[in-house]
Amino acid sequence: MALQIPLNWMRDFVDWSLADDELAERLTIAGLEVEAIEPMGKSWGELCFVAEIAAVEKHPDADALSLVTVQYGAGQPLTVVTGAPNVREFEAGLPEPAPKIALAVVGAMLVDAYTEGHPLKQLKPSKIRGIRSEGMICSELELGIGEAHEGILLLPPDAPTGTLLKDYLGDTVLHFDIKGGFAHLLSILGVARETAALLNTSLKHNLLPDTSALTTTEQPNYIGLEITAPDLCSRYSVLLIRNIKVEPSPFWMQQRLLRSGMRPINNIVDITNYVMLELGQPLHAFDYTVLQARAGGRPTITIRRAHPGETITTLDEVERQLGPDTLMISDTTGTVGIAGVMGGGNSEVSEQTTEVLLEAANFEFLNNRKTSQLLKLRTEASERFGKQLDPEGTLPAVLRAAQLLVAHASGTLEPIAGDLYPERPETVVLELDPDYVRRVIGVDLSDAEMVRILTALEFEVDSGNTLRVTVPSYRLDVRILADLVEEIARIHGYNNMPPSLIRDELPPQRPNLKLDNADRIRDLLTSLGLDEIITYSMINPKD
Repeated sequence: MALQIPLNWMRDFVDWSLADDELAERLTIAGLEVEAIEPMGKSWGELCFVAEIAAVEKHPDADALSLVTVQYGAGQPLTVVTGAPNVREFEAGLPEPAPKIALAVVGAMLVDAYTEGHPLKQLKPSKIRGIRSEGMICSELELGIGEAHEGILLLPPDAPTGTLLKDYLGDTVLHFDIKGGFAHLLSILGVARETAALLNTSLKHNLLPDTSALTTTEQPNYIGLEITAPDLCSRYSVLLIRNIKVEPSPFWMQQRLLRSGMRPINNIVDITNYVMLELGQPLHAFDYTVLQARAGGRPTITIRRAHPGETITTLDEVERQLGPDTLMISDTTGTVGIAGVMGGGNSEVSEQTTEVLLEAANFEFLNNRKTSQLLKLRTEASERFGKQLDPEGTLPAVLRAAQLLVAHASGTLEPIAGDLYPERPETVVLELDPDYVRRVIGVDLSDAEMVRILTALEFEVDSGNTLRVTVPSYRLDVRILADLVEEIARIHGYNNMPPSLIRDELPPQRPNLKLDNADRIRDLLTSLGLDEIITYSMINPKD
C-alpha cells in the first residue's frame, strides 16, 4: 500500500538527527521500503518569504488586476501585480489583522501553473499593463504544495513576517510502499515507532489520549448499540460531540493532509482523516441530529449482514447492490453505511451539522477485503481494514478525534463513550531462548540488546534464562518464535550482519552432457530464426 509520511508530522512522535536520505535508507533496510523522497520547499531557497499585505489597490488599467504592497522584512515594501480573486476583495479595505501571504521575489523557482506538466520556472521581473512587478504572491500550486490555483495561499495570522518560506512551510515527505498485512505500519505513529527502535531513541506518547479516564458503557443514554454479526465486527466504539461548528480546518492540519495525499474538506471530515493517518484507525462521522430524526428519538445503531436485495447510496452518490455477506451499519430506518468501506449519503455531515456521532470499529479483514472487491470500491479505510487492524485501537482513535473536534470545531464532548466489545482476543505470550536467536541469525547479539529492541517495539519482556515476551495487541503478524527473531534481526540491521563463507566444502562440479547439448541445440535453433515456446506443464498432452 502506498503511504506518504511528512517528516515534520512524524517529529510529533520521535526526534532524530539523521539526514533525510539516511533515515530513508535505514527504514528501507528494516523492511519499510521508501520509494521516493520528496523535499517540499527546496526550490524556494532564499527568495521566498512570509509577507504581510500592507495595501491593495485597483490596477489603473485593468479591472481584473490588483496592486498589492507587501512587507517582508527587507526594509522597503514591494508592490506586485496579481489577478487573484481572493486579493481583489481587499481593495475595499484590509481586515484586521492584515493578511499574511507567501511572497516570491525575482529569481525564485516556482511551478509554472500554465504549462502542461507544471515544470519549475524562474521568476523574472515583468511589466503588466504598464506597472512593473518584481515579485509574485503565490498560490498552493505555484509553490508546489497543493493543487489550488484559483487564489493565493493565505497564511495564518501568526505566521512570522520576513521568515524564509522554506523555514515556515518546508518539509520532506517519504513515499513508502508497504507490502503485506502490516497494518501497524500504515500510520504516522507506526513509522515513528519503527524509527525510534531503529535509532535507539524514545517514542513520544504525549499526543496519545488517555482512555483510562474515559467512562465507557455498552448502552450510552444517547444511542443504542447492537452487533448481530460478531464474527464480522469484533468491536464498535462511539462518542458524541455537541455544539459543533463546521468550518475549514486549521491551516497546519490542511497542510499535513495535503502532504499525505488527502484533500481538505472541512474540520469534521479532516479530523477523521487526520486521526486515521496519524494512528492508523479509520473513523466515520454521522450527523447525530439526522440519526435522531430518522429514529424519531434516541437512535439505535446495528451492525449486521445485508438483507436480500438491499441497496445503499454511498457518499459518492452511487447506488450499490449489496451481497448477503456485506456488513452494514444500520439504524431503525435502514442502512447508513457499508462497514469499513464507505458511509451512506443519508447521514453524512453537512454545513448545518451541529452534533456529530463519531464511530471507530474493528471489522473482520477478509470479509472487508471481499466487500471492497465485489463493490469495486477501494478507500483509505478499506485498505487499512483489509490489512487486519488492532481492536484495541478504536477507543484511542475516537477519543483523539473527539479532542480535536473540541479544540477545532468548538465542540462539547459527552463524557461517556459507547463501546461494544463482545469477545476480547487472547494475549499472545512467547518464550524466547536468546541462544535460539543467535543461532538463527548467526550474530552474537547480547540478551540486553534483544530486550532493548523488543521493548522499543513495545513488546513487554520479562528477562530470565529465557525471555518471556508479551506481544502487543497491534502486532497481529507476530505469533511464533520465528516472528520475534525476524523483528530482532531487522532492527539490528541486516546490513550489520557480518558476511561469512559456507563452512563445508562444495561438492565437485561435473559436466552434464545432456543439459549442455540441449542448450547448444536451443542456441543453434534460435540463431536460425526459430522461436522457443514454453507450454503449461500441468495439462493433458492431447490438449
